[in-house]
Amino acid sequence: MERRERYDVVSRYKDEEKIQYQQSFFGCWESHWTRREESDFYRIISTFGVEFDLFTGRYKWDRFRTLARLEKKHDDTLTEYFQAFYHMCMRVCKKFKNDDDALPPNNIYVEPISEERASRSLARIDLLNKIRTETLAHPKFDERVKLCQTSYDLPSWWICGKHDKDLLRGAARHGVVRTDEFILNDPALSFKDVFRNKRPYVNSPHFMQSPGASQTPVKVKNKEEETELEIKAMIEKIKRESNKDKSEIDPQDVKKEPVSPDKKSDDLEHDFGKDVKKK
Repeated sequence: MERRERYDVVSRYKDEEKIQYQQSFFGCWESHWTRREESDFYRIISTFGVEFDLFTGRYKWDRFRTLARLEKKHDDTLTEYFQAFYHMCMRVCKKFKNDDDALPPNNIYVEPISEERASRSLARIDLLNKIRTETLAHPKFDERVKLCQTSYDLPSWWICGKHDKDLLRGAARHGVVRTDEFILNDPALSFKDVFRNKRPYVNSPHFMQSPGASQTPVKVKNKEEETELEIKAMIEKIKRESNKDKSEIDPQDVKKEPVSPDKKSDDLEHDFGKDVKKK
């Protein structure tokens, strides 16, 4: 209890210190970010990224605000916090070459995250931003996407060019989280036809397998059941290998030395003589 109370006091003190730090520069309550808001911002920024309007040169926060449940935050506030968050990730990953680049873009404080999370967030933000602003906006996108080549890792139903295009459009629209739910069920994309034709196999781990893999339908509701099936498969494999090793040993190869009746009697007399001497 004492440790918990001490933690609550320290956490409350940090929140008050952060509020005072932000209000000293902005002087308004709208600039304050609660822990829930910071967590929701990180959750969406690391999976959905940001949308940038090339014509106006400004970020579009309408969909982001809805996904992150940040209806109280204005566009300028979200832009400034995103710039501070991106700068924090760059600093944590040690991507600044000199001290001038390491200067913060504004006075907003963002709690540092681990280097692994910061690196993953930067990679996803940059990837989704490139898809939205460069790939899909390219004037020859429709022509070049038809040049996509097939791969052994692709499922058997994959149509090069068609599904590659829809995959990029789906990633730009929904991000990179829960793609099996959002992208497959998007009525504007062609994956809905695949979902309708192969519905019994969608929840199976073999749905996205390559043609050379097993296509046996196994319904898996969640990751726990999938892990359980994998463990059971490993146990069955170990059992089969164990039985195989036992079967390789021929019982005829194990020869027992015959014991003659005379030898048995001699052993009994020898043991009996020992007992007599002890007495």
